[in-house]
Amino acid sequence: MALDIYIIRIYRRDESEPGMVVGIVEDIGTNVKQRFSSFEELKKVLYPTEGRIPQKMQDGSAEKEGI
Repeated sequence: MALDIYIIRIYRRDESEPGMVVGIVEDIGTNVKQRFSSFEELKKVLYPTEGRIPQKMQDGSAEKEGI
């Protein structure tokens, strides 16, 4: 079983609306960066839908997103 390692950067959080966040998740193994703008989106990045193969496993090479 492979271990996935991420760096999660949260840039903005509104104290009056705790669900409103903006940030980036970086997959250390592939250097793929994905943006999120809510905790729900962050959850989808970290826990993809069941049956979905992570991008790094689909083609062996992950495309880097320019941020």
